[in-house]
Amino acid sequence: MRVRTLVLVVIAALPPACSVFAGSLPDAAEGDWELTDGTVDGQDLQFPAGVRITLSIDGDEVGGNNSCNSYFGRIDTSGGRLSIVELGQTEMGCPDLMDLEATYMGALQAVTALEVTVDDLHLTGPDVDLRFDRVQPLPTSDLVGTTWTLESLLMGEVASSVGGDPATLELTEDGKLTGSTGCRTFDGTYEVSGDTVTATQLSTDDRACPAELQGQDDHVLAVIGDGFTVVIEENRLTVTSAGDPTQGLDYRAG
Repeated sequence: MRVRTLVLVVIAALPPACSVFAGSLPDAAEGDWELTDGTVDGQDLQFPAGVRITLSIDGDEVGGNNSCNSYFGRIDTSGGRLSIVELGQTEMGCPDLMDLEATYMGALQAVTALEVTVDDLHLTGPDVDLRFDRVQPLPTSDLVGTTWTLESLLMGEVASSVGGDPATLELTEDGKLTGSTGCRTFDGTYEVSGDTVTATQLSTDDRACPAELQGQDDHVLAVIGDGFTVVIEENRLTVTSAGDPTQGLDYRAG
């Protein structure tokens, strides 16, 4: 009886559907993940309220948000060893998050092992322990009828953070376009042809923007006023100027 009881306990302790790196990346690692807790050099990672760190795995490519910037890289499994290499990121400045960002990016470079279940991803390395929960896909938001909130200005390969009041964009079913730049409000009408939106009328209020918001105000109005193409991925909207494809806006639903 004691032997049978011991066997039952051992079986119950085994993790469900657990895959461990063994020379090739487990299929279960594919998808989107959010960091829930971690330690680096014996210190717990501290997350300010509202800050998310994410990791997406697609084949041998990785990417995500490291609290301030978007990052990208590659998982190398050559020689039966796991490492995250060729890491790069955008160049937005977030003074309150730079230490967290640098610590996380350094931790990724130290990862040597991976363990995954259906909903949990565990990355470890020398003095590094990172735990992620799987992020369930969000429904694709509709262009029309959604209030979009501006998160960054896009200029070529560079994404810049935004300031001022929340900057929004909303298109309604009756052909009206409203929003704000973070400094001034605007409204008008629009027409849609394919993936291109054209502002057929556009006017703003006459308030003066402070110096630190003038460039943002100019950028938003230039992109919206030139006509723009749209790409929606889940709850993200990327707007690209039809007149200057190097300029764009990155919005989030809600």
